[in-house]
Amino acid sequence: MTASERRLGEGACGPLAFAWVVDQGPTREVNEDAVTVHVVPWWNGTEAVVAAVADGLGGEGHGGVASIAAVEGIAELAKSWSDGGAPADWEAVYRALADAFAAIDGRIRADALAAGHRPGATTLVAAVVALDGFVHAYTGDSRLYHFQAGGGLYRTRDQSLAEIYLETGRIKSEAEATQRQRNTLFSTLGGEGGQLAVEPEWMTVEVDGGQVSAAIGEQAAFRTLAPGDTVLLCSDGLWGVVAFDEPGDGVPEDAAFARDRWLQAALDGGGPDNIGIVVVCADGD
Repeated sequence: MTASERRLGEGACGPLAFAWVVDQGPTREVNEDAVTVHVVPWWNGTEAVVAAVADGLGGEGHGGVASIAAVEGIAELAKSWSDGGAPADWEAVYRALADAFAAIDGRIRADALAAGHRPGATTLVAAVVALDGFVHAYTGDSRLYHFQAGGGLYRTRDQSLAEIYLETGRIKSEAEATQRQRNTLFSTLGGEGGQLAVEPEWMTVEVDGGQVSAAIGEQAAFRTLAPGDTVLLCSDGLWGVVAFDEPGDGVPEDAAFARDRWLQAALDGGGPDNIGIVVVCADGD
């Protein structure tokens, strides 16, 4: 593995530590994964981590161009917060993320039209992580995992045929899914046709006869963060090889150690795809 085939970094802001890597993998001729991580000032005088992982879809669809456009769009959002101040609350953070997804989708399509080729397609998972919690959004099958120090484990639901088969009992485990089932995605940024679906949604609920916006439910867009928790964003180059079945798989360890351990596990499993990883850990102390 040469230096040109792997890019990585790490850093910290207060009690939040982060680490990231993009690895081409030993079997792929090109890399179509992309990652971005930024530290931004936050509304309570602290700082937050803005992170994203995109996985371009291969072939003639210019997936690598699309994945770079995706993370650049999230980077631009982070810069706007650094220049002009963070949103005032978590719902505003979520709305800004969702708007960024829509803008990225439009940009990919417009750039492809101007260049005279079909628009590339990419998945995208993004999160804004602060001391008390995080908001996340995604489209496609790049995932976010939240490993809780108290033993809980959460992950996003893929927008794929394999996920539907798993939820309806047609297959009993991810390992049983065929390549076609995994590769059939119902939403991406860019691509030909289809409607962009950004999940999880920020739900509106009835409270005392009125409507109140809230992040609720098992797939809530906002999740609280406790000391010792770990947030992992990754492409299927990691989760397609490494199974995260046990809540303790993500804690307790520092961000760089977790990144290196999971990357090596994916490579030891054959590294059949590009690997994009971002890890954010909340200091257990």
